[in-house]
Amino acid sequence: MTRIARAGALLALALLTALSVTGPAAAKQPHKHGKGAHGSKRLPEKWSKQHKAKRATADPDDDGLTNWGEFRAHTKPRDDDSDRDGLGDAQEDRDRDMLDNGSEEDAGTDPGVKDSDRDGIRDGAEDPDRDGLSNTAEDRTGHEPRDPDTDDDGTLDGDENAGVVEAFDGHTLTIALAVGGRLTAAIDFVSCDDENEAGPEDTAGDEDFGGDEPDEEPTDEELALLDEEGSADVRAHLAEQGAEAWGDDQCSGDLAPGTAVHEAAVENGVFTVLELVASER
Repeated sequence: MTRIARAGALLALALLTALSVTGPAAAKQPHKHGKGAHGSKRLPEKWSKQHKAKRATADPDDDGLTNWGEFRAHTKPRDDDSDRDGLGDAQEDRDRDMLDNGSEEDAGTDPGVKDSDRDGIRDGAEDPDRDGLSNTAEDRTGHEPRDPDTDDDGTLDGDENAGVVEAFDGHTLTIALAVGGRLTAAIDFVSCDDENEAGPEDTAGDEDFGGDEPDEEPTDEELALLDEEGSADVRAHLAEQGAEAWGDDQCSGDLAPGTAVHEAAVENGVFTVLELVASER
């Protein structure tokens, strides 16, 4: 089974709304803020007692900011929207440096200072891990700002064609790359016919994953393959949805302009890898 067939299988399963578009692996889930950013930091005793916050790594209001991040951002650790403006504390960017509070925590920068290291470059434009992606781009495309190879595949994050969808006409996709420029190629593993049946084209001569039989329930072998590709969430969803997941027409809805792309690869004018960043829910 080729990687392109596996990519098509995931797209054809109509999980685009729940998990966003996936390539050979499951959609990249937004990472939890604060990973490795606070290390052995200790909360000031006065602040900790005032807010009843004991552990720096805890997130009692589940807003995406750890207690350490809340302390740095001057937000409330038990209120997910401290200023009641409708925007969660982790998404606020009070110093207007193009990094929200959650991303500042990931990058180890000061959410109250737009140029934390006073080098004349705003925190959002910094590239501390020297992988070719700025802190802002790392956050948008699901990469870690202090790890040059987030997925440990031997390729720098900046070389994985991360960016955002610029245009998609149902066959040809254009990505505006975070490092500059564009990547345009065809997607031949998505097939939507006039009867709203979604399924992969069997161009590589591999097994068909249901494009011709959209009402057929996925087999245990196909589910095992999805698990092997790192898609436990896909398996759970399929188990719940059954055959209904095969027939919906969602081939292009989640390839709308502005959709974040975690990784992409092209061979002979066709996308062989296309991994989008799932929207935060």
